[in-house]
Amino acid sequence: MKKGITCLCALTFALLISGVKSEKRNDQLLESTIDEISEKSKVEKKSIRNNTKSASEDFAYSKMYAQYAKDSDNNYYLRFATALSGNLGNITYTRSMEGKEDKQLEVTTLYKGITANEETMYNNGSDNFDFKITSASDYYWACYTIKFKNYETYHAQDITLTLNVNGNDIASKTTSLDNIVNASETISLGDYAKLVNSENIEPATKSFSEWKTWVSNVVQGGCTDGTNLYFVFSNGTCTSGKVIKYDIANKTTLNTSSEFTLSSSSLGDKDEVGNIAYVNGKLFIIANNSKVIVLDASTLEIEDSEVSFALPSGVTSMIRDIEYNANLKKYVLMLKDGSLYFYNDNYELLSYDSSKISSLTSGYNLRALNGDEDYIYVYENKSSVNALPIQVFDWNGNFVSKMTLKDIALPENETNTNYRIQSLVQVGNDIYVGRNSWGWGSCSFILKNTLDTSNLTSTKVYKNLSLGEYVEYQTQKEKEISFNVRNVKSKYSETLTVNDQGGTNVFAGIQSVCTDDNYAYFTVNTSVNYRTLLIKYDLKTHQEVKRNILIIGTSSSWNPDNANIALVDDYLLLVNGENKLIKISTDSLEQVEFNNSLTNVKAVTYNKKSNKIAVTSTTGNTKFYDKNFNLLNGSFTAKTDTLQTVTSNDSYIYVVDGKDNADKATIDIYSWDGTLIKENIEIKDKSSDKMFIDKVAGNFNIQCIFEINNRLFVSIYDFGNSNASYIYEITFNN
Repeated sequence: MKKGITCLCALTFALLISGVKSEKRNDQLLESTIDEISEKSKVEKKSIRNNTKSASEDFAYSKMYAQYAKDSDNNYYLRFATALSGNLGNITYTRSMEGKEDKQLEVTTLYKGITANEETMYNNGSDNFDFKITSASDYYWACYTIKFKNYETYHAQDITLTLNVNGNDIASKTTSLDNIVNASETISLGDYAKLVNSENIEPATKSFSEWKTWVSNVVQGGCTDGTNLYFVFSNGTCTSGKVIKYDIANKTTLNTSSEFTLSSSSLGDKDEVGNIAYVNGKLFIIANNSKVIVLDASTLEIEDSEVSFALPSGVTSMIRDIEYNANLKKYVLMLKDGSLYFYNDNYELLSYDSSKISSLTSGYNLRALNGDEDYIYVYENKSSVNALPIQVFDWNGNFVSKMTLKDIALPENETNTNYRIQSLVQVGNDIYVGRNSWGWGSCSFILKNTLDTSNLTSTKVYKNLSLGEYVEYQTQKEKEISFNVRNVKSKYSETLTVNDQGGTNVFAGIQSVCTDDNYAYFTVNTSVNYRTLLIKYDLKTHQEVKRNILIIGTSSSWNPDNANIALVDDYLLLVNGENKLIKISTDSLEQVEFNNSLTNVKAVTYNKKSNKIAVTSTTGNTKFYDKNFNLLNGSFTAKTDTLQTVTSNDSYIYVVDGKDNADKATIDIYSWDGTLIKENIEIKDKSSDKMFIDKVAGNFNIQCIFEINNRLFVSIYDFGNSNASYIYEITFNN
């Protein structure tokens, strides 16, 4: 039931390709570009024929999508589409499939939008929209379409499309027509969790069946390649195991592997081995002591080579489970202590969160994880309970949502109370649950459940919205703009002795935050506000990298406007106590030589995508400059009476009001050409109608807002009773 670009209604897509003239060919596939798009759609196009000489590596792109349609003659079409932005040159698609020669096609026309179900879809590099949203303005679609003249011949065959831009393969997708047709009616567990939470619906399954029973074997982990299920079964002591491959459509066992060693000694009932992941035609199985056993998914033969994931020095916890994202070419490992570690295709560590998976349901134990192209699912289990608590994370390790499937199926007429859910695999809308019983014949069941979507008012989910995108979209669709607020950092205050700069200082006011993909930079001021603590924080390891204390004014000149910062390539721009810009090295965090003539500066922010610097004066006037501070076109004047700071991402500028003791954050949003998108947006918790849900006492104000991987945070400074900062995470109601 995932709508939008995943699928198209037959009539609409038929209009798009109605101008295609059939080639007389002997093969069953007619391949063409989407150049024949119907003029009825009035979609903006652009030619790239003349861009080859000016091409550069500076471009951005989305993942590759696939959609299907059927025309009036019952011919099926499969279209692949990738959104591109930037300085593009040579663009080619290569189609590969077994039994046919590879086909390469040069793309010469890009499309601003592609029509689906009488709606034109736009993309901003990470999500699809049915409205021309500001963040999608620079992205255009590159498309490749296949017509199936004989459905029966190729409908189940895998087809791989690879997109090459400027000599580099940047995106690929392997799927079949059947997979896309079937996916048109599915919803992922992650999307389902977000929707049931936003609509206050009890998550449920609407049908189930006892699908398969195995005697005298303990089911452990499970995974799928989309067509088959793979489950690991162990003996009672978890010392040995085997894999059973099962055909979903025909309900038959295809193969059983030979036994392999899971542990050299009995693990009893710990259930800490035997979890499994499907990885590009291989099966990765977790054994004791973080050993990863590799099987060929086709033959189930055990390979001699093993896979090794190097954990950071000092980490003693072993690997509990593994999952792989083929689109991102990324692994996630969950250790037995619940921490998450991310690796690339070469098994090199990308990032990790050493904090444990928290908020486990009372009485439940951490069991395992699973995933899809958008989400990671960490699930829990408990003996004799047919419920499954699931925590949902994105592939950056950020918490997304949590729900509990409460009516997991039991075998018919079962009265046994000694059982435990061991594994979870989703295929379409069906959830296959592996369940072990030890008091009722000592057997394992695979139980099939179907997600109940009947109570959902919509199945459209936007996964990675920034504040600007959310506000703009809700405004255009005439929907409510509302937020959820939770405290993620309470009472940040640090007392430091600065011997060479004047004794003991309390750094408590988080003044400004700026980020790139790797690091966040925080300025934290003292109560007299002429010193700032500059902190560099690693977003991948979640650890502080470096800090430095900067004198940015004099002891006698308190200035509420200073320490606003912006990250520009390898340096920071910082507003000092004289309302001038100074330059800070991101390596040393020391001030470096910098000359500019700007005065009366209140705030500064930078757009890496367009190489624009926005400088806001103390009167609220904002002008745009290049990195040499040459004045550019465009400007605006902030409407707020109490301007606190200005921050941004590559599409939107946020102007933050800092009125004292206001129990809400008030923000205006502009585009990078100075156009006002929305003013007086009040950020407060929908349920409590307050910003400060934990009742911060004393005199306070909002210091800044900042986004990290499209997660929105607000910093509050209590300069009264507690002399401390608080950080809140803001999420959007659907």
